[in-house]
Amino acid sequence: IEIFHDVVRFPRSHAELLQLANAFEARSLIPGIVGCVDGSHIRLDGCVRKKKQEYYRNRKGFCSMVLHAVVDPRGLFMDTHIGVTGRMGDSRILETSPFYNNAMGIFGKFGFAIYGDAAYPLLPWLLTGFRNRAKCTRDQLKFNNQGSRARVIVECAFGKLKSQWKCLAGGLRTATPRDWKHTTAACVALHNVTILVDGAGW
Repeated sequence: IEIFHDVVRFPRSHAELLQLANAFEARSLIPGIVGCVDGSHIRLDGCVRKKKQEYYRNRKGFCSMVLHAVVDPRGLFMDTHIGVTGRMGDSRILETSPFYNNAMGIFGKFGFAIYGDAAYPLLPWLLTGFRNRAKCTRDQLKFNNQGSRARVIVECAFGKLKSQWKCLAGGLRTATPRDWKHTTAACVALHNVTILVDGAGW
């Protein structure tokens, strides 16, 4: 989809990245965050062939593919990895994405990072919350709480996307993985248009 690459893009300049970092810091008090990362399951309703269902069946018991994304402080999708089978976890999906291999060169070289939940690995360009809350210090718990204030944006973005385009909430029924990816990509592009044109973000 030609429009997709026009409206879904990760900033490359230091000035653009600094603007994102300032916005996230105002929200979370954590410096240097330029995006938040997470995955969302897109239900596949009766369209996965029987011999493929074991690969698409997720931990919740239904067949899905994953929309894995990085969003900005407005809930704008800056990077997506669409179509991985629902069986795969978010951390592994990130590792198989082009974003993973390019992150250091795109924004890590400037000292910026994205933020993800504790399911992701801690990397020079990826901050995560502290694991095992029972053993966390007061400062570590405060960091987790402040990080959650940033990360909630990606959850809100998925919620907005699915509430506007019901095919993603109710389940895709088209025949092929290519159709699933194209439908999801079109919805993501339209989501970004509503923010870029109408300011319908946060």
